[in-house]
Amino acid sequence: MGQIVASQGSPSWVFMNVAGTNYTGTIVCKLQVENGSTVATGAFGLHGGKGVLTKSLQVDVAQLRGAKLVTPSGAVVASATFA
Repeated sequence: MGQIVASQGSPSWVFMNVAGTNYTGTIVCKLQVENGSTVATGAFGLHGGKGVLTKSLQVDVAQLRGAKLVTPSGAVVASATFA
């Protein structure tokens, strides 16, 4: 469905490229941290299932465990688990 890359730095960044879903509209990227909390990274638009998000993070990327793309109504469109 796409690719997500988290880059450690000062600041850290997340880069996401989404393709392959049929969803069109606003989507929210939520990052899951190892302590179980979720950080809402940002909202962006998908058009015909495609979109891009680039966002600075206030989280240590070594603590990231996954990501979810969620619609405004709370439906999960896609998810990923980080190794």
